[in-house]
Amino acid sequence: MVGGLSGCLMVGLYSTQELGHIMIWRGRLSMMLVFISVLATALACAQSPAGLNQGRGTRDNPIAARSYAKTTSYEVRAQSVVRPVPDLAPENDVEKEYMKVQFEIKCARDSDEVCDLAVLREQFRLVDEEGIIYESDPTVELPARDDPLEGEILGGAAKAGWMAFRVPVGVPVNTALAEYGEDQRIFFRLP
Repeated sequence: MVGGLSGCLMVGLYSTQELGHIMIWRGRLSMMLVFISVLATALACAQSPAGLNQGRGTRDNPIAARSYAKTTSYEVRAQSVVRPVPDLAPENDVEKEYMKVQFEIKCARDSDEVCDLAVLREQFRLVDEEGIIYESDPTVELPARDDPLEGEILGGAAKAGWMAFRVPVGVPVNTALAEYGEDQRIFFRLP
């Protein structure tokens, strides 16, 4: 009864016209909150791998070989693969071999912002058909003819460079992944 009584007291404090205005503003506020939540959801989807890459970029539907995989701050693609690498052999491990991948990075930031390739290269991994992930081996010294993926580039610029990975002999490794943002991953095919 108290709730009903307070409602009656509230109605008595406002004119019918004032109550109408209050109800209109409440409705507008509710609509604005719904609009904001829909907009936030749309922005989150647009920044997901599938949103940035027209539905592609998931493990089940990776970006095609030699096509750019887009993230929120850069684009990446694998241009070339060498396996096994004749100049390199893992010491004391006949079950492993080295694989070189040449990645090209295009900085998608504003023209005066920098993409640090040393930071970005830490985000790239290879994936075999079973879903096993392989990290790059930064201790490998690449031959002098192979420019490593390093340096800095400005927004709009692109640079290619090589990375070495230690993988099991005979295991198909056909996919790369880039991790970015908070728990965001994009998958793309190797050539």
